Amino acid sequence: VGDAFACAVTTSGAAYCWGYNGLGQLGIGSTKNSSTPVAIPGGITFASISAGYANACAVTPGGAAYCWGDNSSGQLGNRSTIQALSPKLVATPP
Repeated sequence: VGDAFACAVTTSGAAYCWGYNGLGQLGIGSTKNSSTPVAIPGGITFASISAGYANACAVTPGGAAYCWGDNSSGQLGNRSTIQALSPKLVATPP
């Protein structure tokens, strides 16, 4: 659970988020709020998910990490400070 939004992963690995989405923290490709769970698009299977203040991150069964939402301080780990409205792969160390 994040700040005014929440996310969950189903047993089949589909991720859903709902609630406030002003900074793209639902990961659904827009900033539209949702009072019901909305599937995160992209066909990525996740093993776990964690929501923060205005962003979320999830890990695939293979260990790849994806994050989305507010990125004003580079907190998504994708070598950028641009918010992400959908899951972006976390950059690996050089």
